[in-house]
Amino acid sequence: MAAPKKTNIWLPTLFGIVIVTLIVVIFVNMQNRHSWILSFHPEDKEPYGTSMVYELMKNVRSNQEFILIEDSVNAELPQDPTDKKDTYFYIGGDFYGDIQDVEMILKFVERGNNAFFFCMNQSNLVFDSLVRAPYDPYSDYEYEEYYNEYTNEYTIETNSDYDRVYNTTEDTLRLKHQTADLSTYECDVSFVRDFETVKYTWNYFKDSLLTHHGEPTQMLGHFNEGYNNYFRLKYGEGEIYFHSTPIAFTNYFMRNDSVMNYCRAALSYFGDGKIYWDEDNRTYDRRGISDAQDTHPSKPGEGPLEFILSEKGLKMGWYILLTGALLYVMFEPNANSAL
Repeated sequence: MAAPKKTNIWLPTLFGIVIVTLIVVIFVNMQNRHSWILSFHPEDKEPYGTSMVYELMKNVRSNQEFILIEDSVNAELPQDPTDKKDTYFYIGGDFYGDIQDVEMILKFVERGNNAFFFCMNQSNLVFDSLVRAPYDPYSDYEYEEYYNEYTNEYTIETNSDYDRVYNTTEDTLRLKHQTADLSTYECDVSFVRDFETVKYTWNYFKDSLLTHHGEPTQMLGHFNEGYNNYFRLKYGEGEIYFHSTPIAFTNYFMRNDSVMNYCRAALSYFGDGKIYWDEDNRTYDRRGISDAQDTHPSKPGEGPLEFILSEKGLKMGWYILLTGALLYVMFEPNANSAL
């Protein structure tokens, strides 16, 4: 009877050591890298999170209660007026609130509270329902009579959004804001990836915007001498604020004293009551919405793998899991025989 052949295991062992070493190197390297995703999340300490401004506001306004809305604005935003002026605050790329959310927010403001919408993009139900450009008979756009379900009135409206919001491509912006006491705050912001400034397309508002009642809005700030990026309007007993450059309020820029002072001035219009920070409407939720009902069919959904790869910890875990499965298939005799 022939002696069994000895298995040469040094090559698989060496290969396994190399793979494990590579995993450790990748893990250490990823720990030292930053995520440049525009998250705007108040607990995110990465460059484009908002943990610094969130903590700053909580410290400055330590006598006020901060409430994080993560489930539903429609269910969690109160409507009963209080002795103090409460504040609703939203910051993100797009505002994905539906009709029910918008109705609640407008009722909240109408009864004497404030609402802030700091959005990179302005195409949303709140902006569209409240703001219009002044009528221009020489404009190339077609105007038509428009029924506003929130005001129950007919107004003149254009068939294009571009007469209200424009954009410019710049690498660095000089933001400027002047408060009621004529104090001026200025700072520089850019769009940064891996600590390098890149050109970016920035939105700004047209001069002399009107409410759908025909009342003038009040411009509060601009960038690069003439591009309006911050304004407010009256709604009922309260006020609504729109800011088109929310990136200034993220962690990367808040480390700079001039940016921090600018942000504190821009947020000085908060009321003295409770502050409701909206985390619900920064992500698009298609649950329970048919394609026929979807008012934003172009907005992308996020799949499970996309979410995993967007989070540093989950991404590393996913790679380790795949590598472990590969090593098991390659070096486990029973696994190979099963194949």
